[in-house]
Amino acid sequence: MTEEKKIKLPRVAKGPRPMMFEDEANDILLSMNVSLLNELIVTRQRLDAVERVLESKKRYEPSRCERVHAR
Repeated sequence: MTEEKKIKLPRVAKGPRPMMFEDEANDILLSMNVSLLNELIVTRQRLDAVERVLESKKRYEPSRCERVHAR
């Protein structure tokens, strides 16, 4: 059998940070918004999973939640 060599990848980015806009402040703002959007997506996925588990155990009724939001 041949011995496979482990490839070590550098853990430090090389080169300048890529820019989308001429102004660095706009790039920072875009990065913040993308990060917040990612957090929101994860939160919604986890909430959906919790709701499904509770529904399967007959501990959650979506109609009760909808009535609260309708007020």
